[in-house]
Amino acid sequence: MAIFGRSWTLLKVFGFPIKINPTWFLLFFLIVFSLSTPGGLFHQWLEGEEVSRSTMWVLGVVGALGLFACLLIHELSHSVVARHTGMPVRGITLFIFGGVSEMEDEPPTAAAEFFMAVVGPLSSLALSAVFLAAWALCNFMLHAPPVMNVVLLYLAIVNFAIAAFNSLPAFPLDGGRVLRSFLWGITGNLWSATRLAAAVGSGFGMLMILGGIFSLFHALIISGIWLMFLGFFLRQAANSSLQNVMMRKTLGGENVGRFMTSPPVCVKEDLPVERFVNEYVLPYHFTAFPVTDNEGRLIGIIRARSPGEIDRRLWPQTPVKDIMTPRSSDTEVTPQTSALYALRKLSGAEGRRIIVVQDEQPVGIISLRDLMEFINLKADLFPEG
Repeated sequence: MAIFGRSWTLLKVFGFPIKINPTWFLLFFLIVFSLSTPGGLFHQWLEGEEVSRSTMWVLGVVGALGLFACLLIHELSHSVVARHTGMPVRGITLFIFGGVSEMEDEPPTAAAEFFMAVVGPLSSLALSAVFLAAWALCNFMLHAPPVMNVVLLYLAIVNFAIAAFNSLPAFPLDGGRVLRSFLWGITGNLWSATRLAAAVGSGFGMLMILGGIFSLFHALIISGIWLMFLGFFLRQAANSSLQNVMMRKTLGGENVGRFMTSPPVCVKEDLPVERFVNEYVLPYHFTAFPVTDNEGRLIGIIRARSPGEIDRRLWPQTPVKDIMTPRSSDTEVTPQTSALYALRKLSGAEGRRIIVVQDEQPVGIISLRDLMEFINLKADLFPEG
């Protein structure tokens, strides 16, 4: 999700943070537009009915909100099962391609992966059945207004479509995870199972891109563009999932002490900002430096660009402690910390550097580049995993 920028937490459901990405608003608008405008789906279904334009827009909003509520239920089903099988879940994010449950680790077993994956399409099928039954009841027995019936029918169809799309054996879609669980169970090797499943997922993504191009040549502009976007996202997600498994495999069992740069280049708290720039920033080219007190204890971290936040005329008389970021658990680890845990922290850390602390004193620095270079080196030396 990093490629789509920062998301905002809206609420918590069953203890899971529900986040919304800015790209979600674009999808929400596109859905409402496709349902409510003249020529849109609801206009076609309500042809011959006297429905005002404002009512049509309300129907579009209700339909879009209902769709996202169903997507949330779909992802919640994944998250609940994942939690019961021992997989930590950071939360659920709604974004331009729907929703995603953010798992912190791989499933512990192939069986856990199977049940976690299959519950998603099953929940969507159950929702489709509920809305279809409600539509049949309202339409044939209660003779409800057509404006109510179209929303129920739309939600029945769209949930069936969600279940069908997610059942494709294209990793990391739910069907692709089911495929990986079978391959994992047969081979007993998560890495090889992931490589095969990711290759299938990437192939499906390419087929969707080619289908989108074909649609463009047949004047199906919107469908073609959307299919190409979905294909690109599926390929990117398959490759990203493969890289995540490779990182966990490579760094599993390793601790931070193996990768840190030691000793770190530290800055005294009373050093003037001007000397900090001339003696540290310009010679070393680091993005961040630990700040210590007179006893050598860590008190904060100063970014290389922090001096630019104050008037340059103040540099000679301003100590670095006045512009540093105070010490925080978010920017430090110990030499015994798991390298995988450090990688997760580094992925969200400003400056991509974290201080390694032992007995209140900085003993090293670890950067995202340090870990990635090791991962790439091991992948080059041992391409078979």
